[in-house]
Amino acid sequence: MKEIVAEISELEQERDKLEAELKKVNISLAAANARLRNVREERDQFDEANNQILAHLKSKVWVFSCP
Repeated sequence: MKEIVAEISELEQERDKLEAELKKVNISLAAANARLRNVREERDQFDEANNQILAHLKSKVWVFSCP
């Protein structure tokens, strides 16, 4: 019976250690996902600004090239 109690105690300690490690991983994963969302949003804003600049420049080229 002592062996089983000791085994259960060891397994509970291992479980607690793994749960703490999992919590750290989940926190890191959430932070990485937040950074990814921010980078994607910044890229989308950059692409939109870039498209607006290109459209503006094309309109200027079109005006200068028309007789």
